[in-house]
Amino acid sequence: MKKALLLVTLAASAAAFGQADVTAAQAAQNTQTSPTVLPSNIVTKGTTASYTDTYCAGYMSPTDVSNASFVVAGEQSPNTARFVKNDSILLNGAGWQEGQKVSVVRRAKDPNYYKLYDGQNAETKKAGFVFYDMAQATVTNVAGANAVAHIDFSCDPVVPGDLIVPFQERAIAAFHARPYNFQHWTPLKKSTTGRIVLSKDFDAYLGEGKKFYVNIGTTQGLKVGDYVRIYRGWEDNEMDPSDEGSLMSINYEDDQFKEPPLKTKRWAELPKRGLAEAVILYTTPTTATAMITYAIEDVHIGDHFELMAPEAGEASGGSH
Repeated sequence: MKKALLLVTLAASAAAFGQADVTAAQAAQNTQTSPTVLPSNIVTKGTTASYTDTYCAGYMSPTDVSNASFVVAGEQSPNTARFVKNDSILLNGAGWQEGQKVSVVRRAKDPNYYKLYDGQNAETKKAGFVFYDMAQATVTNVAGANAVAHIDFSCDPVVPGDLIVPFQERAIAAFHARPYNFQHWTPLKKSTTGRIVLSKDFDAYLGEGKKFYVNIGTTQGLKVGDYVRIYRGWEDNEMDPSDEGSLMSINYEDDQFKEPPLKTKRWAELPKRGLAEAVILYTTPTTATAMITYAIEDVHIGDHFELMAPEAGEASGGSH
């Protein structure tokens, strides 16, 4: 009899536990779990160029930088040859002072140079040397002609042989108010004009956000924050050499008969087409660095530009 009562009790307990499990499972099913919301990676664009845009754009100058002060090594050399933010670098030179702020630059060359337009060699030679902005650092220790510096900000990895120059504050360019419509065929205003001679990283085709170097500067009236409108004409010296043959083709279709030819000199009379807008980030007396803020097609090295009037942003641009 006791055994029977024990079995009945165990069975009742098991049923109770089973019912509790079912009830808990049903409650879990009825509970709606809120989905996990991940943070957005969309960055709201500001009204001015960023610190990185301003201090990492590089520049061209006919004035060379001395080799007197340069990076010798890093704290972990020779096991490490590239140094970035928060690394310590060893400098060689003269006149070091603790707390002194310096810039690290690189005199650059294109290892895969290819002439992109007629006259480029002469124009780049006149514009001068290409310098990359690599980093900013603060001198922390001085030992005679040598010093140790802490990298506070880096654009790209610093390597031994990069050059040291005094740090100079740069003006921050403001963007045009947006939005407004870009006028693709706006006639030239007969204002200050220039040409794109090279770009940062020696790219040949450029889009929004890319930096490039031009052959005019403050002597011709350019200043930080100015906007330029980039355009391209139809003459053979205004386009990629590979496109010249296609443009000058006589017969486009086999069934064309006595088609009217367009004389070469007439190509220059066709309207120039606007390609993009760019803001001036940095200037020297004879050169300037600019960043594309809006583009409707690829910008090429060798394209021309005109200085836009301050009020032009209200009627002839795009969005940055």
